[in-house]
Amino acid sequence: MTTTRTVAIRPPSARAEAAMVARAVFHIVYWSALVVSAETYAPGAAPAPRASPFERRFQDLGASDQRLFRALREGILEAEQRRSTTGRWPSTGELARAGVPPFAPDPIDRARHAWTFAAAGTTVNYVGTPASEGDTFLVLVVEPDPGTPPDPQALVDEVHHRLDDGTMIHVAVWTGPGLGGSGSVVTAPPLERGWKQITVDPGPTTEPRPAGPRPRPGE
Repeated sequence: MTTTRTVAIRPPSARAEAAMVARAVFHIVYWSALVVSAETYAPGAAPAPRASPFERRFQDLGASDQRLFRALREGILEAEQRRSTTGRWPSTGELARAGVPPFAPDPIDRARHAWTFAAAGTTVNYVGTPASEGDTFLVLVVEPDPGTPPDPQALVDEVHHRLDDGTMIHVAVWTGPGLGGSGSVVTAPPLERGWKQITVDPGPTTEPRPAGPRPRPGE
């Protein structure tokens, strides 16, 4: 004969139930905080770089300005190659006749800029003035003083380029509200008027750059 045993199950008291919930919440918060802390302070981790107030990130440009910037990088490369071959920087007219963008007419892109060339000493300008609305673009090239020996250890990056003969030059693309049509060579963009350097990978510095001439390569 089978004997049936009845077991009475009592619900936990309010105090015990609250203690269990508190322990569960503690473990969730503790381990979540530990994971976040490990990700934030992992060895080698660095805070995301922030652009200088005088820099404008490529990804923040409008679509037409992004296309122009890409074309400028291609045009700068061609100009550097000609500089390495002939010993002088080509004019915008020479580059346009060779079909080099953005100096040559583009039948597809209606956002036209009129390009001018100016050079004095070790400074070279390629200036693009918009036909209607938009910002002016300035390619500012600075070469080292004559007789400066090339530094084979110098690193090539976004603004430091190396010519075929080993010469390190400083190349920066700036954008702003026009240069006043003076026609003189610009050695430093007018930062006080809102000019900013376009960067693809801005450095971590947040310090403003001085409004004077930028350092020459090798200094």
